[in-house]
Amino acid sequence: MNHKPTLEVKHMLNMDINMESTLREFYAIMKICKIELKNRATFQNLTDLTPVIANETRSTAKYDMLQRFNTICEKLLPVADTESTKLDIDASPQFRRQALRVEKQLAQTNLVTQKLQKKNLSLAECRISIESLLECVENGRDELGNPFYRSKFQGLYVSANVKLSSDENFESGVVKILRGLPDLMTEIEKRACRALLVQPAI
Repeated sequence: MNHKPTLEVKHMLNMDINMESTLREFYAIMKICKIELKNRATFQNLTDLTPVIANETRSTAKYDMLQRFNTICEKLLPVADTESTKLDIDASPQFRRQALRVEKQLAQTNLVTQKLQKKNLSLAECRISIESLLECVENGRDELGNPFYRSKFQGLYVSANVKLSSDENFESGVVKILRGLPDLMTEIEKRACRALLVQPAI
């Protein structure tokens, strides 16, 4: 069931409009560097590192792409928007700060998604990992200098009615059982989890 909490984190990232807008810009830059023949030749003369394009099937892909962009950005700027490349990169300090800020945000979410990939991780442990991420976001939202300062990142799917679950009541009930909190289960959760009851031996 670990893939469902991982999808929740992915969906949270997609719901952060500012982050998604920034990532689309970096994706476009990296795609031009990698696909355009002229750009690729120029790029190879500037650095041994290759462009990285985010792959939607990998949970860490956005972080990997942005980390690579921040590593090679200084080498790209001198040839940006020239006849040899036509590479459009915003050279403003604000854009660079935003790139570094989003990388730090993704570094935090990356740690959580990597934990969620571990084998034999219980659903309760998955929930704890996601909730620790949300706590980190909330603590940094009003802290100037924190990567999540004024962030739009929201835990929209971490609740008792997780919409990405096949049965949200079953999932939330299982989490309470695993945490040793069965007394907090709602009647609907108890009915959904009834199949888990151990039948007495005859």
